[in-house]
Amino acid sequence: VGPIYATTSKANPLRPRGLELVRAVRAAVPCPIVAIGGITAETAPLVCAAGADAVAMIGALVRAADPAAAVRAVLAGIG
Repeated sequence: VGPIYATTSKANPLRPRGLELVRAVRAAVPCPIVAIGGITAETAPLVCAAGADAVAMIGALVRAADPAAAVRAVLAGIG
């Protein structure tokens, strides 16, 4: 579901919907939820706490000076 936050990875991004979208989808469906859109290592834990089972990230990882370290930071934050 998304975009959760503003993103520069898409040419014509949709309006960010925020954590409210994650909460609403979690309340409505029993299946796993993957959130996307402007998610960073700092915001990934918030997105998961709102109900996402996983996050999909593009910019925060591919634009990182050390993508492997960026992935480790995300994983450390979401447990």
